[in-house]
Amino acid sequence: MRFDGPDGTVETELHDWGGKRPEGLRAGAAVPVTYDPREPTRVLTTRWVEDPPTATLPMLVTAVLTPLLLSGAVFLVVRRRRLLKAGEQADPTA
Repeated sequence: MRFDGPDGTVETELHDWGGKRPEGLRAGAAVPVTYDPREPTRVLTTRWVEDPPTATLPMLVTAVLTPLLLSGAVFLVVRRRRLLKAGEQADPTA
């Protein structure tokens, strides 16, 4: 991708954002972009900035894995507390 930035022409690659590439882009086509003026190589299509996708693959994976990992952590904490309490009750000398 090539565009005019604050300090002249900027050449960079349009990377996928959120696990999905914008559709309908052809080599040599004019595409409106939005870039970070402090780091002009960070660029997204303006359409994606104004109307980002509702859900992307990384968002869905996070939504599925977070409850599983959190419930596993809670299960381990509860199990450990029960084992420690059972150990205290079984050993009266402690």
